[in-house]
Amino acid sequence: MDDLSDLHFAAAKSDTVTVEALLRQGAKPNKFDEISFTPIHYAAQNGHLDVITLLLNAGADVNAHEEARIRDTPLGKIAGNCSLAVAQALVTAGAAHTIRGWMQLSLIYS
Repeated sequence: MDDLSDLHFAAAKSDTVTVEALLRQGAKPNKFDEISFTPIHYAAQNGHLDVITLLLNAGADVNAHEEARIRDTPLGKIAGNCSLAVAQALVTAGAAHTIRGWMQLSLIYS
């Protein structure tokens, strides 16, 4: 695996040691994978607050979304079934509720 795939995988698994090491080695926290997710999408989807914090501190974009492919932001992806703590962490970091994603919906469905 290359560092991009490794960072996505480590974020999904809440492997903070590997996430930290990959970031120190220059892994990019805002790179999209083949399904238009960044590592913070995976950390948020799996409720890994510690990894979310590491990624945000490394410059991860809390509103990352691949507009050309109409993909959701991390908060948009998980809003329907995440913990309050994860939602609060993303909102505190600046997650926007008005960015349209899949089916052109925003979190307020306007």
